[in-house]
Amino acid sequence: MTFIPSREVFLQELSRRRLLRAVGFGAAGVAGAGVLSACAGGDGADGDVTQFTGVFDFDLDSQTRNVHVEDGALLLNSVYKDLFLCTGAMFNWETHEWDHLLLEGHEWDGDNLLVTLRPDLKWSDGEALNSDDMLRSYAMRILEAPPWGFGFPQVTEIEKVDDLSVRLEFEDPFPNIERSILKHRIVSKKTYADFGERAVELVQDGVRQGDDEHSEWNAEFIEFNPDEIICSGPYKFDKEQMSDARITLVRNEDGYQGTEVQFDEVVIHKGDNRQSALLVQRGEVDYSTLAPSAADQQSFEGVEGFTWI
Repeated sequence: MTFIPSREVFLQELSRRRLLRAVGFGAAGVAGAGVLSACAGGDGADGDVTQFTGVFDFDLDSQTRNVHVEDGALLLNSVYKDLFLCTGAMFNWETHEWDHLLLEGHEWDGDNLLVTLRPDLKWSDGEALNSDDMLRSYAMRILEAPPWGFGFPQVTEIEKVDDLSVRLEFEDPFPNIERSILKHRIVSKKTYADFGERAVELVQDGVRQGDDEHSEWNAEFIEFNPDEIICSGPYKFDKEQMSDARITLVRNEDGYQGTEVQFDEVVIHKGDNRQSALLVQRGEVDYSTLAPSAADQQSFEGVEGFTWI
């Protein structure tokens, strides 16, 4: 059982990476396969299904399924987001290199960045994940990016190269300008079909945030709330196991690392700081990143298998 109390950004990143290691996901995965040996959740509820349990304060009614907006989207502010919607890559601060996830790789050619997807990836609805998804996702972000940011605001051209690759041209690129592009979460072309196609056309015509054409597009986009989240990661939402009390993510074998992760299900209990602390005290969760009170912290000392990181 692992608990991380701080909400500081760098500790959030650590907690996210520890979760990925514990579940056995991606480049961060295999080294942590034994982390949960003392945790009840890893044993599975019925002897067949292996289950990892966590807690986060979500709200099914108020939070949107428009995951491209991120803020206010279901579970997109949690450490569990990588389990169902992957980034292109994650930066490894130990090696100072990129660990590619959905992306197979990236390379610079002058002012042009070529990003290439892994072959044979699929969305949770069975659709192929290809450069059309990447092109439209990048175009939507370019259209939304404020001019004072870095990365997407400096993209001057974008084009599909082939079924797996997209080229982005930059104005006066500088070291690490590609960071936001590689970390971007690619979303389903099926979900964002109209918005994505229009965004590509607008970006290619030179439209950027604040232009009249962008304002018209954005007025519709901020109201967009699809019925479901189509997933690229090793887990997907089980509609039959979603309630105000808990969300169950089930194995998505077609997703990235879907056959390699260590658990069949990831159950996320709804809980604020106090409710999270009670779940930890009862030994009902494997992992929590919420902040306990001083009294709760003392009570954790008596929980069997508890580890504070």
